[in-house]
Amino acid sequence: MGTLFYVSLAILVFIVVSVTTYVSISLVVIKASEKAVMFTLGQAVEVLDPGLHFCARWYTRIVRYTMAPLILQIKVPTAITKNGKVRDYKEDGDEIEKAEVDIYLTLVTYFSDNETDLMKTAKRVPSSNYAKVLSSTIKPFVIDVARSVFAEMPWVLSYQERKNVLDYMLSKIVPEYEYFKLTHKPLSNGNKYKTYYFDNVVSRGETADQMERYNPLVQFALDLSRTTLMIDDINFCNPDLANSLSLAEAARLQSEADRVKNLREASSIRQIGYAEADVANEKGLAENDVIMKRGTIEAEIIQKKGAAQADARERMVKVIKDNPDLEFLRSLEEMAKGTSNTILYQIPGAFEDKISKILGGNKPADFLGLLKDPEIMKALKEAVEKITNK
Repeated sequence: MGTLFYVSLAILVFIVVSVTTYVSISLVVIKASEKAVMFTLGQAVEVLDPGLHFCARWYTRIVRYTMAPLILQIKVPTAITKNGKVRDYKEDGDEIEKAEVDIYLTLVTYFSDNETDLMKTAKRVPSSNYAKVLSSTIKPFVIDVARSVFAEMPWVLSYQERKNVLDYMLSKIVPEYEYFKLTHKPLSNGNKYKTYYFDNVVSRGETADQMERYNPLVQFALDLSRTTLMIDDINFCNPDLANSLSLAEAARLQSEADRVKNLREASSIRQIGYAEADVANEKGLAENDVIMKRGTIEAEIIQKKGAAQADARERMVKVIKDNPDLEFLRSLEEMAKGTSNTILYQIPGAFEDKISKILGGNKPADFLGLLKDPEIMKALKEAVEKITNK
């Protein structure tokens, strides 16, 4: 009885320990930066989010996929560019010969956090050693794309138009990526070279369905909305060309910097000139306006003055006509006082004889010296009063 009890107890302890151990080794923690796919008997059956999960050991397993960026460094050795010319390059007409270049690229991509896409990825990459699998398939694909793109254009264009070249490559990697097409046209006179350039019309790459048959990034269902490619460097295999290019490129960049500086200085000078011209123009308009107004006022004053003088002369002539003796005497009185001599000189010539008779045969101008005598002044005053009192 005692032996059976101990045997049963040992079996029970073994079962408890085994179950506890099995449960403990079947509990899996998925990190916040990961997602996982659970495989049951070799089939992908479920996507596991970050957290604690139970995965029965021995007939199930999990494969973790990082949500962090996957970075692939890719070297494209000895790509050969095309013979040709580049629009607006070397106006002297030198042909652009083909060249051999080493291209250094960086591809950044991600696993999709979408459950359907991640299940598709797991079927294509059902191993935690996905870095090696992806690298061994994606790198040759990107290298082929780079070779084909650089083989379509002269090296000058590929070197100086890196943004357009990069977009052109991405359009062959990322579905429906927008880019500018590479365009060329034959030269005249039977020249074997063509002129190459990127047009200014936006084009769109192939769809994901069209790329499915040859693009491993599409086949692995990677997150292509965040996939990008960068050109780290382009090195020329020919040392002489590399050296001459570096010198020419430095000169070109300096020339471009000088051109931009000159344009800015010219723009500044133009702006200053425009401002000064505006000030001068406004000042000139203001001065012209003042002169015009001043002239108008002076003209009005002269006109009014002339009208007043004409009116005075008209009235004076009328008085003289009506009573020449009185007007003459008043004129003599004023001249004797030394206050005015204008009235006498404005007497019309028609009265010259009559006035001379009044003056005893003397001309009015000759009589002025006699007016200084006090007796004559007294006589003039009495004569004026006498005529006035009549």
